[in-house]
Amino acid sequence: MRKLPKIVIVLKKIIDCILFCSVFELSLRGHDEREDSLNTGDFRGLINFSAELDSSLKDHLTSATVFKGMSKEIQNDLLDCLSSKSTRFVTEKLHKELLFWMKLLEKGYLMVF
Repeated sequence: MRKLPKIVIVLKKIIDCILFCSVFELSLRGHDEREDSLNTGDFRGLINFSAELDSSLKDHLTSATVFKGMSKEIQNDLLDCLSSKSTRFVTEKLHKELLFWMKLLEKGYLMVF
């Protein structure tokens, strides 16, 4: 089994935090996201908590100069990707279901009233 690059692992952890916030309907951004703020928002709080538990994420957040994954632009891009992936998944499932029911209808197993 091949080893994933460190940035892929970090990106997965950031996406997991976004999904966690989504499932529990937590906001991604706070009203004051400065580093010295006492309330930077749920997402940043979760990322910082995760970094305390995961040294690779903590190393990335403290040493990365280009991509930290914390900016609102990155969050929005990740949300767009997750949204399109979810929409595509649901659309494919619905299409398969529709084909299944159409086959049953064609074979006379279903009656339309």
